[in-house]
Amino acid sequence: VGKRYGLGPGVMRMAKMLFERDDIHQVYEAAARHMSQLRTSTGETIGLHRILGQYRACVAELVSFQPVRTQTSVGGLQPLHVGAPSKSLIAWLTTAELDRLLPSGKFEKLTPQSPSERAELEAGLESVRRQGFAVSEGESTVGAGALSAPIFDRRNKVVASLNITGPIERWNRETMQAHVDELLDAVRDVSAVL
Repeated sequence: VGKRYGLGPGVMRMAKMLFERDDIHQVYEAAARHMSQLRTSTGETIGLHRILGQYRACVAELVSFQPVRTQTSVGGLQPLHVGAPSKSLIAWLTTAELDRLLPSGKFEKLTPQSPSERAELEAGLESVRRQGFAVSEGESTVGAGALSAPIFDRRNKVVASLNITGPIERWNRETMQAHVDELLDAVRDVSAVL
């Protein structure tokens, strides 16, 4: 709990390449209006995330206007085994792709709610595929809740996840459920544009 990750030069080079790719600009342009609408309707922070090596990177973010809020910050990295944005990014990967990105054995627990092994994570991914969205409470940051859904490209590959995050005191499972349809409509629209 409370551990922070530093960026080495290799990760920074990868991040630079990721942010310079044309396709992420396309995704953001298609998602920007929806991100703004979601921030207005939920009052929470809206983020756009991509896979970067064994991490997920926040590539765009509209921070909540509320005085108490959560945020990842653009360029922020989290391990791929924690949080709703990660789950919505990896749920549609093949077993071989998961093997490449997530080592077998035990995962580092960032919080008491973090999955500690791959079998535990994979059990939750089936639910994500069935529902079309992911939910987490306190998995990557104690006290933060998140609702996320995948954005697909024309080849039906997940290229990003759209995420809504806030303090669990107000952004809990019940509150999230009230905004699921709005989030799913947004990612469908963005996917259709791509």
